[in-house]
Amino acid sequence: MLKAFADHILGEIDVVEAVEQGNTGAQVTLHTKKSCSVKGVKREQYGGILSNNCWNGTDNNAGCGVQGAPETYGQKFNENGGGVSVSNPHIIGQ
Repeated sequence: MLKAFADHILGEIDVVEAVEQGNTGAQVTLHTKKSCSVKGVKREQYGGILSNNCWNGTDNNAGCGVQGAPETYGQKFNENGGGVSVSNPHIIGQ
């Protein structure tokens, strides 16, 4: 299933990434081919939308990310006992 998803989007999913000192929370980001956007797409997520344009050729390859709360990464995450990060990609209709 993941291979089918990767072939469809021609890109990658960063399940956990952070910027700077990692004190602003984890980001989950999709970097894709030119025609991919999540604008107006119904999705389940925890956090705020950073961008709707997933194409890796725009915004210095920022992708379409979701920013989690500060306790989802770094020191606060560790102080809360850590955890497991999961991504469940699927293509509509499959």
